[in-house]
Amino acid sequence: VYLAQYPTFGTCRCHTVKKEKTTILCPLSGWEKSAQISEEILSLYYRDFITVLSQTEAKYIHLRCHPDFVNTGGWSVQLRDYLLSRGIDAKIVSCDKPIGEVICDYLGVVGFASSSLKDTRAACDYAFIIGLTSISKTYFANPKFVYGKSEGISWIEENGSFDPDIFTRFKFVPQARKSIPDIVSGLSKSQL
Repeated sequence: VYLAQYPTFGTCRCHTVKKEKTTILCPLSGWEKSAQISEEILSLYYRDFITVLSQTEAKYIHLRCHPDFVNTGGWSVQLRDYLLSRGIDAKIVSCDKPIGEVICDYLGVVGFASSSLKDTRAACDYAFIIGLTSISKTYFANPKFVYGKSEGISWIEENGSFDPDIFTRFKFVPQARKSIPDIVSGLSKSQL
């Protein structure tokens, strides 16, 4: 078994993005086939977004629809309206571009324990990446366990507690790993 370097490693463009970052990206996942989510889930999103906004200089939340929402909008409209009615400036954004191509335009990413957290961590060296334990526990008994060591991904706990350092942007340097082509090349040479 070989653990390979993430394919988008090294694509961060934060050094070329000069604008002030005041927006958090929230990739929506977990209930792709649902038109509505429960009041409990809405309130957990709200609680955790209030935490993020109060701990950062962010002013806006962009809700990125899951690709399976394309024709219906899913529950993204419900969440947006819930947040707007409570004073959070939330907007639904497209998923036309891969998430790794847009992450460097954001201060950080906050959301459900989905592969989008890993994708964004691998594509951007500076954004903070935060999983929401309370929301993720509706799918996974132990979301942090599903993520293994959660390398470069922090968490807001189920009860809403957090380490204040998780909102700090810093250069994330992943553990050195070989790329898939390097692994395959090494294996083919060892067979000769």
